[in-house]
Amino acid sequence: MDALLSDLEARNPEARAAVSIGVLPLEAMLIEMQNSDDELLNQIRLLPDSETINAIQQSAPPATPESAPQGQ
Repeated sequence: MDALLSDLEARNPEARAAVSIGVLPLEAMLIEMQNSDDELLNQIRLLPDSETINAIQQSAPPATPESAPQGQ
């Protein structure tokens, strides 16, 4: 995170000054996103990191094409 913020500050100090970071429980964030009409909250995207995606892909069984229905 520090590297991203440093890069932003080098490119656009005003934009960096407008960025604030906070830490809160995920459950609280999800509840707020569900219950609020704040459009800014609709812009938040929660994405897993690449390690998590790789772990899920490796543990998932290989996809098999479904058989086409056989004619009678």
